[in-house]
Formats: sequence, C-alpha cells, structure tokens
Amino acid sequence: MRAQAAREIGSLSKFIVECLEPCAGNSITLGSIYLRYLHWRPVEEEQMGTYAFGERFKRLVVRLVPNCEIHIAADRQAIVVWNARLKPKRRKKTTP
Repeated sequence: MRAQAAREIGSLSKFIVECLEPCAGNSITLGSIYLRYLHWRPVEEEQMGTYAFGERFKRLVVRLVPNCEIHIAADRQAIVVWNARLKPKRRKKTTP
C-alpha cells in the first residue's frame, strides 16, 4: 500500500510540474485539473481515485507551484486553486 502511494505521489508531482504553472489572479477548479490528469497519466498506470487525487494534490501543489492558494467552499463542493493555471496542451507529433 505504501509503495503504491509513493508511486502515485511521484506521478502526481511530475504531473504538477509538467502541467501547471503560476499565473497571478487566475483560478482553476480541482475538477478541471483532475480531468487533465486523467488524460496525462500513462495508460498502464493505475487510475488514482478522485478522493486520493484531491488529498495528495492539495499537499503537493502548494510546494510545487509558487504563490498558489487552495480555497475550499464551505460545503466542500468546490475546491479552487488560485494563482495557477493549466499549461496549454502539447500537440502530439504525428508521423506521415
């Protein structure tokens, strides 16, 4: 169980570094970030559930994206990351 958690944290850290960047005044929901993660993760990697993703993400993002802030609505229906944005998706090269 610990080995799996360590792998997930490593993968999530890589995702945050590759796909998020500081952006003053911008905000993005955790749901949007999770959807990008689902498309980003390698197919052979086990999918992390939404709860595990949210808990691990909240601990890591404040360390890896300078000046970002986590805001959680009182009813816990929305988690928003302030001062960050998703980087534009890279287009995959296609071979002729």
